[in-house]
Amino acid sequence: DEDAEVRQSAARALALRVGTTALVLRRQEVIDALSPRLDQEADNAAVQAELCVVLEGLEDEGSAVRRRQLVQQLLESEDVNQINAGIRAAQQMGYPQVRAHLRHPHPAVREAALRSLAEQGGTPEEFIAVLADPDPDVVEAGVEALGRIAGDRQRQELVAALPGLPLKAWEGL
Repeated sequence: DEDAEVRQSAARALALRVGTTALVLRRQEVIDALSPRLDQEADNAAVQAELCVVLEGLEDEGSAVRRRQLVQQLLESEDVNQINAGIRAAQQMGYPQVRAHLRHPHPAVREAALRSLAEQGGTPEEFIAVLADPDPDVVEAGVEALGRIAGDRQRQELVAALPGLPLKAWEGL
């Protein structure tokens, strides 16, 4: 399609269907259609990221190196939208580079990294650390992440860390 948003939506829809019987049965057909698009979508980081997720989910060995390169390029970009697309892809693909972005100078990147870690099992310490962030959206994402903590061990760690929090972190709560 000519419209980049339509292409992105289509790629996201495919990413959500990875592992379904219909997609598995047409695995090679999907791989053959998407692999060449990795470089054709160079001007649209969100589409590239979604294509990487789909091809990763289909375990396409032919594009493995290129996928890793693209996600790394997105994560190392100077453009916030590209970085955020890279964070989403890295999180869905199980790449560990997301944590480094918690200290990024741009608040939208810190927020995206935090939300990603909340989905993939960040630690209470990581979530508590952002409560003192100067950006309210980052703090809000930290509070939401803390609210998602499940499991007795993580809750105990959270409670143990609360008395030592600086005043600024308490303000975030």
